[in-house]
Amino acid sequence: MQLQITNELAQKYHQALPERIRAYLNQRCIPDEIIDKFKLGWNGSAITIPIYDKQGDFLFFKYRKDPEDKSDKAKYWYDPETSAELYGWENVEEHFVILCEGELDRLVLESKGIPAITSTGGAGTFKEEWVTNLKEIPNLYICYDRDDAGFTNAKKILEKLPHSRYISLSSLPKDKKDITDFFAAGNQKEDFIKLVKEAKALDELNFYYECLGSPEIRFLHPSQDFIKDTAYFTIPAIEYRKEDKNPLKHIYYVVSNGQPALLKLENIHDFYDKYRLLINKLPAIKNPDTRWPKELIGKYVFENYKPDPLQIHKTIKDVYMKYAEIKDFQWYYILPLWVIGTYFYTIFETYPYLAFEGVKGSGKTKVARITTRMSFNGIPSINLTDASLFRIIESLRCTVWIDEGESLKDHDKAQALRAVLNGGYSKGTSIIRQEKTAKDNFIAQNYEIYSPKLISNTRGLEDTLQSRTIRIIMLRAKSERGMILDTETSEQWDIIRHDCYCFALNYFTEIRGIYLNDPTVKIANNRHNDLWCPLLSIGKFIFKDDEAEFNALKEFANKQIDLSQEDSLDDYVDALLKSISALSDQDGRYYESKDIKEQMKTYLDEEQIERITPEWIGYRLKDFGFKKHRQNKGTRYFLKESDVKDILERYVGNPISPENPTQPTHLTHPTPSSEGLV
Repeated sequence: MQLQITNELAQKYHQALPERIRAYLNQRCIPDEIIDKFKLGWNGSAITIPIYDKQGDFLFFKYRKDPEDKSDKAKYWYDPETSAELYGWENVEEHFVILCEGELDRLVLESKGIPAITSTGGAGTFKEEWVTNLKEIPNLYICYDRDDAGFTNAKKILEKLPHSRYISLSSLPKDKKDITDFFAAGNQKEDFIKLVKEAKALDELNFYYECLGSPEIRFLHPSQDFIKDTAYFTIPAIEYRKEDKNPLKHIYYVVSNGQPALLKLENIHDFYDKYRLLINKLPAIKNPDTRWPKELIGKYVFENYKPDPLQIHKTIKDVYMKYAEIKDFQWYYILPLWVIGTYFYTIFETYPYLAFEGVKGSGKTKVARITTRMSFNGIPSINLTDASLFRIIESLRCTVWIDEGESLKDHDKAQALRAVLNGGYSKGTSIIRQEKTAKDNFIAQNYEIYSPKLISNTRGLEDTLQSRTIRIIMLRAKSERGMILDTETSEQWDIIRHDCYCFALNYFTEIRGIYLNDPTVKIANNRHNDLWCPLLSIGKFIFKDDEAEFNALKEFANKQIDLSQEDSLDDYVDALLKSISALSDQDGRYYESKDIKEQMKTYLDEEQIERITPEWIGYRLKDFGFKKHRQNKGTRYFLKESDVKDILERYVGNPISPENPTQPTHLTHPTPSSEGLV
């Protein structure tokens, strides 16, 4: 009878909830459906929150004072003669749960579809019997308020539940501290999930807590890192010390846009004592190439060098125009954006791969090599063993160049590269590998694999890679560009990299702001937005005084998106359509596969023609709706000008001119692929 009375009271309070209180809860990111589902109510002076036990039976009310009450009265309290309880028992059976600080924070998470629980007694109350229940949750995360009490009590729970992990809200402004503040600032569910991926285990938290005693949990990455408004680049150097037994000492300099601008890194512990910056471990490679010479570092540190954004873009564009012939001229404006962005790609949630595609002799390898020379810590994958690949990417955050990427199509080869490519284009992705210890034991090691990557190949990409990649078609050079050699001394590569380092140090905060807040750099489709938004953000900054140039960049991006969405014609299908267009006439004629293949020689090179089979021609013509006719002389296809024209109008935006084999085609409908070629 008592249970019925209390449930009726909860319903009564819920029905009495004033509109102003409902509006207040809405403003605090608790929508009406959550208010109604959890029966938030009003007793005439305070907001009521019904609390239930494990069995779902009503226990008591938790109260939140009227938000318009400016008195010193406690903000929260609950019924007398009651004990603290877990609010959200129904979620204890879930595989993924957030333990948060406060009932309203819990409801905010529930509104985002994130299972959450909290103690009704606040951050300082956590009963021992709850440990038994919560230790069965395989993915338990603790997200308490960003203050000393929240951090201290979260650490205590981590000690009781060591499998759980701590979510830091350190990215919030100083005057904000809890989950509600996080979502009220405009963040979405996916933004919170990113914090989940960065959650810290007990050992990491202990190390940090003992060093700093502060909830600001951030380690400086020993390569490139951006912590709030401060940028850091770690540069290897050799120092000569005459008095030492080994006079050549390998050290690092950390270049920053903060104060001081130059930090000497020789010992992790000394580095912390001097600069209060924690580094988990030094780069795995002991003698990497010095891609930013000391004399140029000095220009930034001591002369406050600030490169002109338009000039650095032009310099890189001119390099590409000197060495490469690319099908569409606009790529000469896009490629510098990609190169520059590799120096601060970690501020973006994703960074697109580049794929240079073309037949042999088209210069794809040369333009990929040039890109690698100019990009951040560019390394050809041929220089890396499978065992070192993951360590190097994690420690150097390098730009990886994979030459002849067609090997990725062979599923028995290049497993390490494929694993890196499948996951390494978005922040937070990692790979777990079994590593052998000095004692011949094996341990599971986690490696971050997010980094810029470029591929040069002749055969195209696997479907899974196409959604991560911006593809660039290369042409065999007709001009002297194809004969110009790029060497270590053919350009001032050090100067170009110096400008890119300084560009990142000076301008990354503005570009990050554009990336996060400027709607003009967004593309509607999420997948394509992942590819193009980082580059458009850089372009918007560089061409901030030239709206027409930025609009041209965005229009070109949308054009590329349209082509990829429509699964544009590959060389083989393109040649097939041009061939049947050339062969057909007004009255129509019968042709064998060999006749069509002979005509295709006009549009393909010898290597490509060798892959064409009668079966492939038959399959493709069948896909386009042409019927085969069996006669004494074998299988033939009837090609009539009106039928071919109809196919071209259905699949190609502008009819293909057989007299102009290089004329670009633009699809308006999906077409068959080159699958099935030899």
